[in-house]
Amino acid sequence: MIKLIQDNNVAIRHFQDNEAELRRRINYIIDNGISIEKTTYIPIGSDFLFLDELLEQDNLKQLITAQPDKLGPITRLLHRKTPDLYDTESKLYFIIYNIFISTAYKKFDKYEFVKTIGTDTCSYCNRNYIYYLDRASNVKPEIDHFFPKDIHPILGMSYFNLIPSCESCNGLTSKRNLDPIIEKLTNPYMLNDGDFLFTFKLVSSHILTSAMDKSSIEVIMKKKLDGHLKAFHLDKLYAKHSDHILELIIKSKVKYNRTYRRYLQTYRNNGLRLTDSEIDRMILGNYALAEEMHLRPFTKLYQDIGKELGLIKP
Repeated sequence: MIKLIQDNNVAIRHFQDNEAELRRRINYIIDNGISIEKTTYIPIGSDFLFLDELLEQDNLKQLITAQPDKLGPITRLLHRKTPDLYDTESKLYFIIYNIFISTAYKKFDKYEFVKTIGTDTCSYCNRNYIYYLDRASNVKPEIDHFFPKDIHPILGMSYFNLIPSCESCNGLTSKRNLDPIIEKLTNPYMLNDGDFLFTFKLVSSHILTSAMDKSSIEVIMKKKLDGHLKAFHLDKLYAKHSDHILELIIKSKVKYNRTYRRYLQTYRNNGLRLTDSEIDRMILGNYALAEEMHLRPFTKLYQDIGKELGLIKP
């Protein structure tokens, strides 16, 4: 739901940070083999050739830094050329899983990875914070393999395939092992602001009661990507948060935006230097700019409804 900012230079640094470990493991398996069901298997034939090809020229770099829109074509090409990569009973699948998942992914610096991306909320749902603390802490976000690691282990370390997410969206009942090609999911790096649009429907006109009953409001996703609704249950989850919309409606009914805006503007002459977007943020109760959506949960919902109600400008 929330677009991640694509930074190709960071993807290259990610490759550089992990290249040595990947090459070390590939070379070790080529030279010494790998234990499969208590038997040492030394790659020969097509398995050997595939590993050797990974080490040639810039092949490994191209795999790890592949652009978001190239991940799908890469998987289709490999399915056709090297089907054993996707056969969970094959030795090559076991080898690739060991290299990219059991070894490289297990060892790479996830703390620095999430810190560098710099998003504070889950890109899939924008409902939950995904704060990290430090390397010694267990408080850290999930990292989802957009192309699941159990199906596409060859993409296990590809930078734009690694998506910081919340536990709900990466859980067993949500995304986890759903194949984005089959489910028609869009990588967060390729999302557009217009892919999702919130609006609402008044179920009851009695919203200015002391109870402020959220059942009087129905959250509607006017625009959405159907695959994402199915995978992440976004429509059902957001239906639980109609109280956010109710509070914005109350603000619009009492002309809160006009009064509070004038009040805040008067303080510009008294040392409180708030920009127009910062004033919008105070009125909205959330970040008001599109490029700030990743900083707090429900920003997309707040911005869409705030614009519809005239609390902030479109």
